[in-house]
Amino acid sequence: CWNGDTQVNLFGVLSHPYLPRTISSVTTSSTSQEIADAILAAINAVYTSNFTTFMPTDVAMSPKLKAYLMGKAMVIGSTGVAQSVMEYVAKNNVAQIPLEKFVAVQELTSVGSGGEEGMFIYAKDPDAVRIISTGGPQSLPVQFTGVDVTQIFYQGIGGLNMYNPANNALALFDLR
Repeated sequence: CWNGDTQVNLFGVLSHPYLPRTISSVTTSSTSQEIADAILAAINAVYTSNFTTFMPTDVAMSPKLKAYLMGKAMVIGSTGVAQSVMEYVAKNNVAQIPLEKFVAVQELTSVGSGGEEGMFIYAKDPDAVRIISTGGPQSLPVQFTGVDVTQIFYQGIGGLNMYNPANNALALFDLR
Protein backbone atom coordinates (compact mmCIF):
# COMPACT_ATOMS: atom_id res chain seq x y z
CA CYS A 1 0.00 0.00 0.00
CA TRP A 2 3.03 2.31 0.19
CA ASN A 3 3.92 2.45 -3.52
CA GLY A 4 0.68 1.31 -5.11
CA ASP A 5 0.30 -0.85 -8.19
CA THR A 6 0.41 1.01 -11.50
CA GLN A 7 -0.65 -2.10 -13.46
CA VAL A 8 -4.13 -1.86 -11.94
CA ASN A 9 -4.17 1.94 -11.45
CA LEU A 10 -3.98 1.91 -7.64
CA PHE A 11 -2.16 4.68 -5.81
CA GLY A 12 -0.07 4.16 -2.71
CA VAL A 13 0.81 6.57 0.07
CA LEU A 14 4.00 7.60 -1.70
CA SER A 15 2.45 7.90 -5.16
CA HIS A 16 -0.99 9.41 -4.43
CA PRO A 17 -1.32 12.60 -6.49
CA TYR A 18 -3.79 14.33 -4.14
CA LEU A 19 -2.24 13.48 -0.76
CA PRO A 20 -1.09 16.72 0.91
CA ARG A 21 2.71 16.78 1.23
CA THR A 22 4.86 19.09 3.25
CA ILE A 23 8.63 19.34 3.31
CA SER A 24 9.80 20.66 6.64
CA SER A 25 12.56 23.23 6.79
CA VAL A 26 13.92 21.86 10.08
CA THR A 27 17.21 19.97 10.07
CA THR A 28 19.33 18.21 12.66
CA SER A 29 20.85 21.61 13.52
CA SER A 30 17.41 23.00 14.48
CA THR A 31 16.49 23.32 18.14
CA SER A 32 14.32 20.69 19.81
CA GLN A 33 11.46 23.19 20.06
CA GLU A 34 11.65 24.00 16.32
CA ILE A 35 11.57 20.29 15.45
CA ALA A 36 8.62 19.65 17.80
CA ASP A 37 6.77 22.67 16.38
CA ALA A 38 7.25 21.41 12.80
CA ILE A 39 5.87 17.96 13.65
CA LEU A 40 2.95 19.43 15.60
CA ALA A 41 2.19 21.74 12.66
CA ALA A 42 1.99 18.73 10.31
CA ILE A 43 -0.34 16.81 12.65
CA ASN A 44 -2.47 19.84 13.44
CA ALA A 45 -2.81 20.71 9.73
CA VAL A 46 -4.50 17.35 9.09
CA TYR A 47 -6.78 17.90 12.08
CA THR A 48 -7.85 21.39 11.01
CA SER A 49 -7.93 20.91 7.21
CA ASN A 50 -10.98 18.65 7.35
CA PHE A 51 -12.82 20.62 10.05
CA THR A 52 -12.25 17.77 12.54
CA THR A 53 -14.43 15.38 10.49
CA PHE A 54 -11.67 12.79 10.41
CA MET A 55 -9.26 13.19 13.27
CA PRO A 56 -5.88 11.55 12.67
CA THR A 57 -5.38 8.59 14.98
CA ASP A 58 -1.98 7.21 13.95
CA VAL A 59 1.40 8.39 12.72
CA ALA A 60 3.77 6.15 10.76
CA MET A 61 7.35 7.34 10.30
CA SER A 62 10.71 6.06 9.20
CA PRO A 63 12.70 4.19 11.89
CA LYS A 64 15.52 6.74 11.51
CA LEU A 65 13.14 9.64 12.20
CA LYS A 66 11.53 7.90 15.17
CA ALA A 67 14.90 7.04 16.72
CA TYR A 68 16.06 10.62 16.24
CA LEU A 69 12.92 12.08 17.86
CA MET A 70 13.06 9.63 20.76
CA GLY A 71 16.71 10.47 21.39
CA LYS A 72 16.47 14.25 20.98
CA ALA A 73 15.89 15.77 24.44
CA MET A 74 14.17 19.04 25.20
CA VAL A 75 13.64 20.94 28.43
CA ILE A 76 10.12 22.18 29.07
CA GLY A 77 10.01 25.87 29.96
CA SER A 78 11.58 26.93 33.24
CA THR A 79 10.58 23.71 35.01
CA GLY A 80 13.79 21.95 34.07
CA VAL A 81 11.85 18.79 33.17
CA ALA A 82 13.51 16.97 30.27
CA GLN A 83 11.71 14.70 27.84
CA SER A 84 12.20 13.55 24.28
CA VAL A 85 10.78 15.48 21.35
CA MET A 86 8.58 12.44 20.61
CA GLU A 87 7.09 12.48 24.12
CA TYR A 88 6.45 16.22 23.86
CA VAL A 89 4.68 15.81 20.50
CA ALA A 90 2.55 12.92 21.82
CA LYS A 91 1.42 15.00 24.81
CA ASN A 92 0.77 18.24 22.90
CA ASN A 93 -0.82 17.36 19.53
CA VAL A 94 -4.37 18.62 19.02
CA ALA A 95 -5.58 15.22 17.80
CA GLN A 96 -4.44 13.62 21.10
CA ILE A 97 -2.53 10.83 19.36
CA PRO A 98 -0.81 8.84 22.15
CA LEU A 99 2.87 7.86 22.03
CA GLU A 100 2.14 4.20 21.26
CA LYS A 101 0.36 5.22 18.01
CA PHE A 102 3.62 6.66 16.59
CA VAL A 103 5.03 3.62 14.76
CA ALA A 104 8.18 3.01 12.74
CA VAL A 105 7.69 1.84 9.15
CA GLN A 106 10.71 0.89 7.02
CA GLU A 107 8.98 1.95 3.77
CA LEU A 108 9.14 5.62 4.81
CA THR A 109 12.95 5.68 4.94
CA SER A 110 14.48 8.23 2.53
CA VAL A 111 11.24 8.69 0.55
CA GLY A 112 11.74 12.35 -0.35
CA SER A 113 13.38 13.38 -3.61
CA GLY A 114 16.37 14.60 -1.60
CA GLY A 115 16.45 11.60 0.73
CA GLU A 116 14.16 13.09 3.38
CA GLU A 117 12.59 10.82 6.00
CA GLY A 118 8.82 10.37 5.74
CA MET A 119 5.98 10.69 8.24
CA PHE A 120 2.43 9.61 7.26
CA ILE A 121 -0.33 11.10 9.41
CA TYR A 122 -3.66 9.32 8.98
CA ALA A 123 -6.95 8.21 10.48
CA LYS A 124 -7.06 4.46 10.99
CA ASP A 125 -10.65 4.29 9.85
CA PRO A 126 -12.15 2.46 6.84
CA ASP A 127 -13.97 5.66 5.87
CA ALA A 128 -10.67 7.56 5.65
CA VAL A 129 -8.13 5.04 4.29
CA ARG A 130 -8.89 1.62 2.87
CA ILE A 131 -6.25 -0.88 1.74
CA ILE A 132 -7.06 -2.51 -1.60
CA SER A 133 -5.79 -5.96 -2.55
CA THR A 134 -5.13 -6.86 -6.17
CA GLY A 135 -5.85 -10.55 -6.02
CA GLY A 136 -7.02 -13.42 -3.90
CA PRO A 137 -4.98 -15.46 -1.47
CA GLN A 138 -2.12 -17.48 -2.93
CA SER A 139 -0.56 -20.53 -1.32
CA LEU A 140 3.05 -21.61 -1.08
CA PRO A 141 3.94 -25.32 -1.33
CA VAL A 142 3.11 -27.41 1.72
CA GLN A 143 6.06 -27.82 4.09
CA PHE A 144 6.60 -31.06 6.00
CA THR A 145 8.75 -31.02 9.15
CA GLY A 146 8.60 -34.41 10.86
CA VAL A 147 4.93 -34.94 11.63
CA ASP A 148 4.08 -31.23 11.33
CA VAL A 149 2.49 -29.89 8.17
CA THR A 150 2.65 -26.15 7.42
CA GLN A 151 0.84 -24.31 4.66
CA ILE A 152 1.49 -20.60 4.16
CA PHE A 153 -0.88 -18.27 2.34
CA TYR A 154 -0.23 -14.70 1.24
CA GLN A 155 -2.17 -11.95 -0.49
CA GLY A 156 -0.78 -9.05 -2.47
CA ILE A 157 -1.70 -5.55 -1.39
CA GLY A 158 -1.94 -3.25 -4.36
CA GLY A 159 -2.64 0.18 -2.98
CA LEU A 160 -5.06 2.20 -0.97
CA ASN A 161 -8.17 4.20 -1.45
CA MET A 162 -8.42 7.57 0.27
CA TYR A 163 -11.91 8.96 0.01
CA ASN A 164 -10.69 12.41 0.99
CA PRO A 165 -6.88 12.64 0.77
CA ALA A 166 -6.93 15.89 2.77
CA ASN A 167 -7.75 13.78 5.83
CA ASN A 168 -4.17 12.48 5.72
CA ALA A 169 -0.74 13.95 5.05
CA LEU A 170 2.80 12.98 4.17
CA ALA A 171 5.44 15.14 5.85
CA LEU A 172 9.12 14.97 4.94
CA PHE A 173 12.00 15.80 7.30
CA ASP A 174 15.67 16.20 6.39
CA LEU A 175 17.92 14.42 8.89
CA ARG A 176 21.14 14.59 6.89
